[in-house]
Amino acid sequence: LLYKVHVSPKKHSVLLIEPLLNPKANHEKTTQIMFKTFNIWTMYVASQAVLFLCASGHTTGIVMDSWYRATHTVPSYEGYTLPHAILCLDLAGQNLTHDFIKIPRSAASPPP
Repeated sequence: LLYKVHVSPKKHSVLLIEPLLNPKANHEKTTQIMFKTFNIWTMYVASQAVLFLCASGHTTGIVMDSWYRATHTVPSYEGYTLPHAILCLDLAGQNLTHDFIKIPRSAASPPP
């Protein structure tokens, strides 16, 4: 890390954005790698939902996170996600992309 970006890991903290519903074993392994391999001084692990809320000036709220294949609703309270209350919907960007692709085709076809 020191040689690539010219930053000493012993002088700076690391912010790690953790995937939604990341298994505890992955979290522990990532933490171990960061401290043992990169010799970091401190690390803060946060979920995207919490960071989205912080960016809007809040620590409590519900974030709707829509990606290519799924949409998640993620409730957060005082800076912590509530994993037991996360909902997943298999409707997302991929579906919308396919619907938008169909629009020009249907608009270009002559009426019956």
